[in-house]
Amino acid sequence: MEVTKATAALPRKAVSLRRTSLTRNVVVLICCLGILAWLLLDILQERTTAEAASREWHGQFEQDAARQRARIKHSVATFFETAQYLAGHSALRQRVQDWQSGSDAVTPRVSLWQPNWLARIESLDGSIAINFAAVYGRNRERLAIYHKQQRPLPAVLEIAADVGMLQVATQQPQIVSIRNVPFLIAAFPVQDGMNEVTGTLLIASSVDNGFLQRIIGPDPRRTASGLLLGDGQKPVAVSSSRLAEAFAEKKVGREGRFSLVANELLLESEHAPGLRHALWIDEEFVSRSNAPYVFSVRQQRLFIILLFSLLCLTVVARIAVRIEKIHRKVDGYARRLGITLLPDSSHGDQIDHLKRHLERMSEEVIAETYALEYQAQHDNLTNLPNRSLLFERMEVALQNAQDDNEPLALCIMDLDQFKEINDTLGHHIGDRLLQEVARRLASVLRRTDTVSRLGGDEFAALLPGADHQRAKAICRKIIAAMERPIKVENLRLRIGISIGIALCPEHGGDGNLLLQHADVAMYEAKRKALGFCFYMAERDEHSISRLGLAGELSDAINQNQLMLEYQPMVDIKTGKIFCVEALVRWSHPEYGCIPPEEFISAAEQTGVIRPLTLWVMDRALEQSRSWQRAGIDLKISVNLSVRSLQDRKLPDQVQKLIDRYNIDPGRVILEITESAIMSDPLSARRVMRRLSNMGFILSIDDFGTGYSSLAYLKQLPVDEIKIDKSFVTQMDSEENDAVIVRATIDLAHNLGLKVVAEGVESTDVWDLLEMLGCDTAQGFFIRKPVGPHELTDWIRSREWEQERWVKPMGAAI
Repeated sequence: MEVTKATAALPRKAVSLRRTSLTRNVVVLICCLGILAWLLLDILQERTTAEAASREWHGQFEQDAARQRARIKHSVATFFETAQYLAGHSALRQRVQDWQSGSDAVTPRVSLWQPNWLARIESLDGSIAINFAAVYGRNRERLAIYHKQQRPLPAVLEIAADVGMLQVATQQPQIVSIRNVPFLIAAFPVQDGMNEVTGTLLIASSVDNGFLQRIIGPDPRRTASGLLLGDGQKPVAVSSSRLAEAFAEKKVGREGRFSLVANELLLESEHAPGLRHALWIDEEFVSRSNAPYVFSVRQQRLFIILLFSLLCLTVVARIAVRIEKIHRKVDGYARRLGITLLPDSSHGDQIDHLKRHLERMSEEVIAETYALEYQAQHDNLTNLPNRSLLFERMEVALQNAQDDNEPLALCIMDLDQFKEINDTLGHHIGDRLLQEVARRLASVLRRTDTVSRLGGDEFAALLPGADHQRAKAICRKIIAAMERPIKVENLRLRIGISIGIALCPEHGGDGNLLLQHADVAMYEAKRKALGFCFYMAERDEHSISRLGLAGELSDAINQNQLMLEYQPMVDIKTGKIFCVEALVRWSHPEYGCIPPEEFISAAEQTGVIRPLTLWVMDRALEQSRSWQRAGIDLKISVNLSVRSLQDRKLPDQVQKLIDRYNIDPGRVILEITESAIMSDPLSARRVMRRLSNMGFILSIDDFGTGYSSLAYLKQLPVDEIKIDKSFVTQMDSEENDAVIVRATIDLAHNLGLKVVAEGVESTDVWDLLEMLGCDTAQGFFIRKPVGPHELTDWIRSREWEQERWVKPMGAAI
């Protein structure tokens, strides 16, 4: 109360400053980090943004260059078509024919550019101007030359003198260089009316600035084009005077005004270097174009950083509000739980204060939890362990006893005539009596033993390592301790005790079974006033014959009275046998062949299930290795019982068998019944995860007969489910069964699981399962369980006959 008043008396302003210090520090830190991040990003991005923008421009420039090259190539092709067009002109054909027939003097003629047979002075598309044309006879003699006056005649004669180039020029346009002036030439044969070649027409155009400008049109400001001869660096034709000036001033290059971005060969020639097309970009234009982009990116970056900082500040403010609410809730919970939280006198942020308050509360809650747990596991009257704690320790003791092959004894004790004392003297006397009995029992037993009060006047003692003789000696000590009078208030009371003893593994390997048998022995001791009595099955009117069989099962394993039969499992889609299920049989010398359902449950209760499971795994893996060596590829399926899932050492023991036979775990399917999983879900899931991580395929057997939920099924590390045969066998005639099977298949496939249908005994059921999309079938329709040798012969006969679909082998057993 004084602490609470002191806390209330603290100045509100001091508390507010103390609780907002973290928020203030975080705000300052975010602002500093934001400014620093902006400066660093500005320095880095300013260097990279211009380069990125330039790369983007370069991509556009390469597209421009590709379009220009396409136009130049098209114009050159049209120039060649112009030669073909002019060579076919009727006036030219007639003139050449006259010259060849001698009507005109066959002397080289020089005429003006437009004779009466020349219809035009440009190429067909008007993009290339023709500077001159020449006509040659059959023997390549020059008949006439037509030229423009601006070109001197000697150059024309010199370019036309090489008659040998006509053969090449008639195939494709050529580039020739005369006096460092490139010319584009094209030639085409002239034919008479009989399609005989009477001569050759050659046309030429000088490759200069006008040549390039007429083809590509106006030059954009951002680029300049040029034509190069061979690998020359200086163009013979340019599209822009700016580029010519840049070449004159040597401002072309990586550091100059213009930079080359494209250079590609357009036309190859045997008489002159090839003609190439080049494209230069105006770096000044690109730089001016990038400046607004860089500025825009900087603004966007600044806006993003400001927005992010504002978001961080908002988050910090929300967190501060939430922390303040948590503070109030923690204080409220502490008051409700009666926990006193001391005020924080030291300076610090609210998270640190909240941490100390939560630590304080957690200490108090843990202490309270321990107290409640102790109360839940102990008797309030005697402070002895109750039934719950006894069973917990019994499970551990049973596991240790089985692992170390040591004995274990369980004693059930009941006080004699306690009801008469309680009814006569009152419950308070009875309670005092029970407390003294508990004290004497604890004093007699060892510290490793457990004495428990089950309820009323019934007690239990768990004695690890106690065999028949040790248990008998302890019982005598207990009886001797109880023979001494018990003084309660002014009364001296004598109380008798009856003890029933059950030993492990003689009388069972399960806690419930031992408790049941010890209880039976205790009532036998009380009825006959024996003091203590060991359990005897022949005196237990509730025992059944299979418990006797369970006692012989251990010897049956060692004497090879057990055997395995195998039932094939077939892939419905392919009809191939890919797996077999191992089924254990007991060939009893007195009772004959005993099916597993008659001795498995007894084996689980007596603890023989572990060696039985390991024996089945050992023989199944050995047979699998034999089949592999014989060239038969089959997976093996083995069943696991309830106790196997509760056995933490099972995965390690199975791994040893896998290593011994060098079998891939992915070829082994472990079948676990649905009811076994749900009997102890936590232990089952733990063991199943270990087996799954080892590589085994896990399958849920008898699916549909248990009570597992779909949510829990989703959490299990299983790969397939086996629909119980009670739903499969009659599904062709029972509509409800068919609906259940279909729903189960859809459920499994939606969860990514495969589906096995067991109990397939007819063609109709097989066809229906195939229609519903079931993955695997198993049943007498395919094959009943048989021995390994008979199954091997059957599989080999199927392979020899190359049969795809499995045919029924008889539905009856």
